Amino acid sequence: YNLDKDLKEVISNLKIYIKSVKCFITEFKRLYKITLKSLTNNEFQLEVQCSKGTYIRVLIEDIAKNMSNLAHVKELRRTSIELLENYNMYSYSQMTSMSKKELYNCIHPLDIVFKNITKIKINSNQTIKFNHGQTINIASQKLDIGETIIIYNEKNYLQGIGTSLSENIIKPTKVFNLN
Repeated sequence: YNLDKDLKEVISNLKIYIKSVKCFITEFKRLYKITLKSLTNNEFQLEVQCSKGTYIRVLIEDIAKNMSNLAHVKELRRTSIELLENYNMYSYSQMTSMSKKELYNCIHPLDIVFKNITKIKINSNQTIKFNHGQTINIASQKLDIGETIIIYNEKNYLQGIGTSLSENIIKPTKVFNLN
């Protein structure tokens, strides 16, 4: 039984299945790349580039199943997140050894994950209505119906998330009281 050969074959078959959309891994949204990083007697290390919502533990179980074997995840570490691809990620042990200044430099604004979503600044009267769950009228901008909108108050603080009901009406879906 040659684990190295079998694992490499399963990984190469995965790529074939994914390209032809006959992948036996049905829980995945997108599997971009899978690389065998190391292989010892009974352990292997993979690097997987995938979309959010991909179940890595299921991937490992499926690889083992395809080899008529069993496997489990011993260690799992996320090394990047699609929306935060240009930012460093640190492990817990790295962060516990950082100074307060270094830790402070690791903190990014909450709204960094909304970089591809429409943002609108509202006035104080609209902020009150928005905070009470009422719809607000945005006459200055035409919106697509059903569009997700990030709402900022007049002090440029993140106020919440809304959904457009028409070209200029926004309904609050999440209200943040961060002030």
